[in-house]
Amino acid sequence: MSHAIHAALCASDALAVFYFGSRPAGESHEETLRQLAGLRLDRGELDRNLTHLRALLQLKTTAEYEDRLLGEREASVSVQHAERFREWATTKLPASD
Repeated sequence: MSHAIHAALCASDALAVFYFGSRPAGESHEETLRQLAGLRLDRGELDRNLTHLRALLQLKTTAEYEDRLLGEREASVSVQHAERFREWATTKLPASD
């Protein structure tokens, strides 16, 4: 699960660097969400995909700070969110050779 979450965070960093020249330097992932919300992209598409990132960040908080173990369902959901966010993010970045 943590790999899925970190993959989405890497994709969000790539978007931030490409569009803004840097990624948020703070500890809070809320800064990342705020920064990406400022992208001049189709609002519905952006909001839909930031929902995937937001869901992953909530799972990250649960996994790291709560006493309960996350199960197979949460792992599956995190992979789905990460795949959807990554797929969208790659369409907003230049193609690599």
